[in-house]
Order: sequence, then C-alpha cells, then structure tokens
Amino acid sequence: MGYLGELKEALRYKEVRKWSIFLLAVMAIVGSYMIFFAYENTYQEFDTFKYEIAPNETLTPGEMAIPDSAQKVYTGIYIDRIKSASLKDNIYSADFYVWFRWTGDRNPGDNFQVSSGTIEKKELINNSTHGDEKFALYKVSATISDNSELFRFPEDDQLLLLNIQDKSYGRDELVYVPDNESSENIFNVVLSGYHYLGLIVAEKPLYYDSAMGNNIEEDNTFSQFSAGMFFSREELTVLLFSLIGSFAAVFAALISLTIPYKNRYTVSVSALFVGIVNMVLITGLVPNGVISIAHLISSFGLFIIVLTLLESIAYHRFEYKSDRFKDKGEKDRVKRYKKVSKMQDKVSLIILATGYFLIVSTIIIIAWFNPALNYLP
Repeated sequence: MGYLGELKEALRYKEVRKWSIFLLAVMAIVGSYMIFFAYENTYQEFDTFKYEIAPNETLTPGEMAIPDSAQKVYTGIYIDRIKSASLKDNIYSADFYVWFRWTGDRNPGDNFQVSSGTIEKKELINNSTHGDEKFALYKVSATISDNSELFRFPEDDQLLLLNIQDKSYGRDELVYVPDNESSENIFNVVLSGYHYLGLIVAEKPLYYDSAMGNNIEEDNTFSQFSAGMFFSREELTVLLFSLIGSFAAVFAALISLTIPYKNRYTVSVSALFVGIVNMVLITGLVPNGVISIAHLISSFGLFIIVLTLLESIAYHRFEYKSDRFKDKGEKDRVKRYKKVSKMQDKVSLIILATGYFLIVSTIIIIAWFNPALNYLP
C-alpha cells in the first residue's frame, strides 16, 4: 500500500478525522493571521520608504509646489563615510560634504542643521561667487538618530536618512532643489551586513505642528533636503543563521512523531527549549519592543512544537487504551487503537510539516521583495 493509500485508510477512523480537522483549522487560523500581519506591516514599511524617497508620489502637487517668494537653493551631497552605526539603537555617525548654489541674499550655509541629529563639526571648504550665483561647500561630521525599519529583519532593507533644513527660513523664503546628478557618485559607504544599493535625494515640506511659544501666527513649514542611503541584505545567510535554532527545533519535534512515545517527550520538550532560546537571541538583535519577521517565524515554530506535544499526548492516550483492552483480552480493540495511534502520527506529521513549510515560505516571500527599490536611480 502506498503512502496515499495509507493516508486514505487513516481517515477512515473518526479519531484521526477529528484530529486532522482540528489541526487544519488551527493551522489555517494561526497561519492566516501571521501572513496577514506580515503583509500589513511589510507594506506599511514600504510606504514609509516611499514617503521619504518619493514625496512627490505621496504629497499633493499643491503641497510640493515651490512658493513664488522662496529663494531656490540647489543642493547636493556626497557621503564620505559612515563612521559607526547601530541599527538596534537607531543611531549612526557620518562624514559628508554638502554644497549650495543660489542667487539671492539668504545664505543657506549660515543656519542649516541636520534634522534629528547633531552637527559635531562643520568646516567651510569653498566659498565663491560667479556673477550673481553664489557657491558654498561644507564638510560636516554629524551623529543622526534614525528610526531603523527592522520589522522585516533578517530580510530587511535599510534607508539611512540624512535630512538637512534651515533653522530660520521657512519654505516660503528658502527651498532646497536637489542636485541629483552631482549627488549620485558615492563609493565609500559601508554598513556591516548590508550591500549598498544607491543614494536618492529629494526635497519635501516639513511642517511643525507647534508655534513653539510664538503667539504670532506664522507658517511653520520648512524645506527639508533628504538624502536616503539604501542598503539591502546581501543574501539569505543572515536569515538562515538567525533562525537555524528554530528550524532545527521544529525538525526535531516533527521527527519525534516517528519514534516510540516513551522517548518522544524528551525530544519535543528539548525542541521547545531550543525554540525559546532562539526567540530570546532574536529579541536581542532588534530594538526593545520591535516585532520582526524572525519573531513571527520563530513563534510559529514554537506553535508547531506545542502541537507535536499535543499529538504525543493523544498517542499516549491511545496506547493506554490499547494496553487496557489487552489486559481484558479484547484483541480487536487492541489492534484498532494501535492502528489509530500510528495513523494519527502519520497524518499529523504530514499536516504539520506541510503547513509549516507553506506558511513560513509565504512569510519569507512577502518580506523579501521591496517595491521601494524601484525608485533607485
């Protein structure tokens, strides 16, 4: 009899049918929730990327329009290096060059600042005038607080943002115009564990929803020049190594369904312990309070391990009934419960292994593809 034939025979027993329906139901409910959760949070992360690097697609033409009264400042940037970075602590330090070309009386070099950051050193390298056009080049060292998008860890892409704005002039007085051509050649940017994909520069209005103690009604909208450095995981190695404990634990728990019930509890409980340890290790790799794809996969692995323990308990119950009827000399019932216990193990192994593979694969695929990368030059 082939494996498919054995499966059909197993479903003839009502105990196996009921247990199979239970497994399929809980796998469908939990798996669907996790897939939906992964999809919703992944695309929310993509929307954040899109707002930062393509504001013209997320804001209205009216919001992006340059006021007639504003002085245009053509702005470019060259990232010299990332000195240090901690995605877990949401902070990085960088050296960069920024230049301004403008015509008018408002000097953008006097009062520019790095949003959500601290300028540690600012050095004027070049200051020149060509007719009515003025030019200034600065070398800057800064430390920036940047919210790392780590929900998709360990398949995450990172967008390190460097935002510049003027402290004094609002958007109706000064607007940055990105110098895309001169800002694209960057070679020395390295972020450990990631592959550098490119730089995108953009300008967007930044509105402060506060008068900051000023009773005079003013427009608190400023022009913000954004430089986004895109990084991507080079391969699936990080995914494999960060979740290898969980994968091994699930494999061991599933294999336990093929061994005698007296020994399988040790294997399943050990697998549960390994899965919990893997979860703790993953939690230590991301900021506090962050739930990641790795957490979802590891949690689902723990769920599978718990179901194998429940199956072992059911197996033990059938073996107990078989032994009881054996003492009474009821050979037919002994044979039946022996058969049911083995068949239920086989059906459980098929359902759990297939469900785990499909659901985990779906979560990985959802997180792997980032449509925001289409905006890279």
